[in-house]
Amino acid sequence: MDELRDCVASGAAEGFHASHFPAGHSPTDFPRFLRCGEDWAAAYDVAYAPCFEPCVVLRIKDVPLYDERFAGYGMNKVSHLAAVARATGGLFTVVPGAFVVAEAHPRSEAWHRIYGEKTDSAKCRRLALKGLYRKFLQELKRGEGPTLGRFAAAQQRKLLEQEEQAEPGPSPKPKPNPKPNAKPALVINEKLVRALLEGLCGVNPELKEAAAAALTHFMLLTEQGAPQGEAQA
Repeated sequence: MDELRDCVASGAAEGFHASHFPAGHSPTDFPRFLRCGEDWAAAYDVAYAPCFEPCVVLRIKDVPLYDERFAGYGMNKVSHLAAVARATGGLFTVVPGAFVVAEAHPRSEAWHRIYGEKTDSAKCRRLALKGLYRKFLQELKRGEGPTLGRFAAAQQRKLLEQEEQAEPGPSPKPKPNPKPNAKPALVINEKLVRALLEGLCGVNPELKEAAAAALTHFMLLTEQGAPQGEAQA
């Protein structure tokens, strides 16, 4: 911890994205964390706040699945931690002396595609991401499960089985199935979606009317939880 404090004091390290996205770790209270040293008896609880995205340690069976609609860059950790907070009552325990280090690296291609471009298509992608996040929060408030595909559900069952085998017990636990209100992930043709967005944004005015109609139909499918493959192009 002494080395970490020295790095923070010299500017060689900071809380994750603290300088340009403070909401991501604001509840952690980094100054307090650094003061605690490595005394686990000084662990303290913090309440969840919107956009909080800490690194967490949970039992496998307590971890909500990622919503598979958040593919690529943007809002995936934020949405998942919102689901974690919902499942755990909104309290997190900060453990003194426990931290991970993320080395600085260039912006990824996925980041540039969402936030680095100044094109109309990129603006549409940012708007679509914001809209998806708002929709996700509304679903979470209603108690609906994440949108996921068969792969994620199968992986969840596999991990739970591994945990059950590692834990001694008098009798095996029943294998949990995905919640009945969990919606299947839609399979979308990326080129078609891009054409629709470009049409709506005026990049290709000739597509605007058709794109609006198709996008309306697509939004209805997502609201109704269309079966996998129904929205394929």
